This record gives sequence, structure tokens and C-alpha cells, in this order.
Amino acid sequence: MTKKITLPGQECSVAAQVDVLVVGGGAGGIGAAIGAAQNGADTAIVDMYGALGGLLTNGFITNCEAGVAVSGDKILIKGVFEKLVDRMVEKGGAIRGYELIKSNKYYPFDKSRCENDLQITPWDPEAFKLSADELMEEHGVKVFYYTMVTDVLMEGNKVTGVVIENRSGRQVILAKRVIDCSGNLVAARAAGAECRGVGRKGSMTLMFRVGNVKNITPSYKPGVKEIPYGAVNFFPLLREGEFRVEMTRYIGSETSAEDFTQATIQCRKQCQQVLKWLKENWTGFEDAYMIDSAPAAGTICQPHLAGMKSMTKDIILNKEIMEDRIAITAYGIDLHSPEVGGQNILYYLTPGEYYGVPYGVMIPKTEIDNLLVAGKCVSSDEDATSGVLCSGVCMAMGEAAGTASALSIEEGISVREIAVKKIQEKLLAHGAIIDPVPVPAVEAYPEYESPLKRDPSLLEKYIK
Repeated sequence: MTKKITLPGQECSVAAQVDVLVVGGGAGGIGAAIGAAQNGADTAIVDMYGALGGLLTNGFITNCEAGVAVSGDKILIKGVFEKLVDRMVEKGGAIRGYELIKSNKYYPFDKSRCENDLQITPWDPEAFKLSADELMEEHGVKVFYYTMVTDVLMEGNKVTGVVIENRSGRQVILAKRVIDCSGNLVAARAAGAECRGVGRKGSMTLMFRVGNVKNITPSYKPGVKEIPYGAVNFFPLLREGEFRVEMTRYIGSETSAEDFTQATIQCRKQCQQVLKWLKENWTGFEDAYMIDSAPAAGTICQPHLAGMKSMTKDIILNKEIMEDRIAITAYGIDLHSPEVGGQNILYYLTPGEYYGVPYGVMIPKTEIDNLLVAGKCVSSDEDATSGVLCSGVCMAMGEAAGTASALSIEEGISVREIAVKKIQEKLLAHGAIIDPVPVPAVEAYPEYESPLKRDPSLLEKYIK
């Protein structure tokens, strides 16, 4: 039996009093903070790390996956996501998904990949961090780094703020609306919202980066039992010869501190083992070296809010476009094996197909007011979690949550009562989309052709 101790009450200083507080600075949190601020709300964002981006920066998830922001000839996500990517591109730290084919990166032409649509958006974590900081500063968002939310403040069924812990000690932030983008529902659970999958164990991984990789083309191969991940799976980074490797695995829970500790320790050991295997078995890795392992492990076995609506497998498979959508996306079904060495279940949509995300996935089914959830923990069935998992759609959902929060304050009504049409109108006004727009024409990177192939007589100049 776990021993428990009752802590004495404590008088806490108010660190901030805002309209909208965003808990968690990952993709969903970035979208939520900017979404609220650009609609006039005084906004703050809290994150446990020293940079925004969540697993995108601290976990080395260095791209927006195929079929999320772009699907075939259609752009699906703009708004805050596009604003952030544009900044990274200006810094030389990203390539737009639909412009990848004009780069010299092999990824769009890699026939080994399991995805049907390879228009990913790769970025450099440092460019991401700087660009996200710039967005917050320009929109007047107050940022609290190195800060954890440990509890919520309630008046009846209304969330009125949160308790935070950081180097300054225990404090509170008061807020008219709270958006939980924590990735593990820390605020929603503390407020008493019904959540599914808390404590459920699944696949966890620690990414790592390698350099000096040469002449690589195939980057994916399933059914490799010698590797904890059960497959060869790595992704090109922006600098030549550098790759991000996703090939470690531990089985644990998003809501367990012990599991995260052990996942990090065990997967860090696996990084060295995987690199050794690649050097011995994968052409091009012979002289590769470890650059670094990610500061944080990640998982896709996170808990989910029990919401007014849910993302379902049928929405994905039937490509449902609902009237109350606040985002569109196109990632398929991606279920990671709950066993070390096990095989993932992968189903991808055809490029050009897409589906909608309804506003209700962010609203708690439990009668709790002033609270929305955005990002990967919105309401979803277990077999449809990949539909709300990837960075682009998380940022789009966050932007919608921030927009809804700001509008509800302006109108003096609950986030449950706000008309979805008004949210959609504001999203469109700020550059987001809920219907696809065409991908601009982009010229593909030319494949090398020997001059001798065009004019064999040139050979005489080289042979004497």
C-alpha cells in the first residue's frame, strides 16, 4: 500500500493573472497561445522545459509527418503552423513539405518508406526554438519556462487557475480560461475531468541523432527482430550526412514518472546498441557516430480526454468532413506495438485524401467549465489516436482552442456555448484553413545525368 502524507496549507503569491493560460508548450500549446493572443486575449504559457516545442525540440521529432500539413496536391494546415514554418525557412532551418522535392534530400524518392505521401516538413530544433520564442514575444505572450503545473484552482465546477512549481517556489496563475496542452492531461485530471487510458502502457522511445552517414537511400525496413523497435527507421536532417534515428523501445505509461525514468535509462543504452547494429549491417553507416540522444523520451500511449465528441477510426477511414470541424488533416492509422520488437500497424490514406477534426474533441464531457484540451490528448478512440497525434494537426487544434477561449471571454459565455461557425470565421481571418488549398507548383530536384550520356564523343577528351 502506498504511504500518503497530508501537506499543510500554504499561502502562495500570484505569479500572473491572465485571460488565457496554456499548460504545455508543445505543438498544441504553441497554437493555443498564439490563437488566443491574436484574438486579443492576455495570454501566458507554462512549460517544464527551457524551450517551446515539447517533443518536437526536446524529443527530436524533427518533422511534421506526411499527410498532416500536406496531402498530395492539397495544403491542409496553415495558420500558426505556417507562420512558424515560414520563420524557420527564413533562418535556413526548415523545408516546406511541398518544397521538399526541389531539395537534394533523397527522402521524397525513398521507395523503402511505408508512408504513401512523403511531403514531410523537416526542421532544425534550434531554428524551431528561436522561431517559437519570436512568435510569443511578438504576440505579447508571457512565457514561464522550467515550470510545472501541479494542481488546478476551482470555484465549483469552474477552473480559475493553476498551481505552479519552479525555482521561485510554489505560486499560482489565475486565468479566465485554461487550455491543457500538457501531453498527459495534468490540468484536466486535476480538475476531475473524465479521462481514458490513464496508466495504460504502450510503446515509448528515445530518439537519437547520428552524423557522417554516407550514400544512404533505404531508410525503412520492418520485421528486424534484432532491434528493440522491430524495424529500421531513420529520417534525414537538414545537414548532409546527419539523421534522426527512431529505433529504441520501452513499454511504459505516459502518466508514470517511474516508466519515463526507466524508459530514458534503458533506451539510452539501446541507442548505442542500435548504432552498433547499423554500423555493422546497414550500408552507409560504417563510419557513423553518435551526435546526441534526445533530452526527453516520448510515447504515443498517452491518455485521452473523454470529450463531447471523439476522433474515431471511421472518421479516418471514411474521410469524414464534418460541419463543426476546426481543422483538417490526413494522417492514417499508426498503432505502435505494445511489445519490444513487435511490429506496428500502419494504414495510410491515399495522397490527396483528408478528414476533419470536430470542435467537440477538445471539450470535456464532464461538466467542468473554463477548460479545453488541445494537442495529442484530445478525445479519441484507442485505434484512432494517430489522427490527433502529429505536430501539424496538434498546432491547428491548439489555435482553435485559443481562438475559442478568447471569443468566449469576449462574449461572456462558456467555451461550450461558443458557436463553432464564429471560431471558424476567426481562424480563417488569421490565415488558418478548414478546407484544402492547392499546393503551389514546385519544380523537382533534377536527377544527375552524365554528360557522356548526352554526348558519348566527349569520352575521347578524357581517354588519350
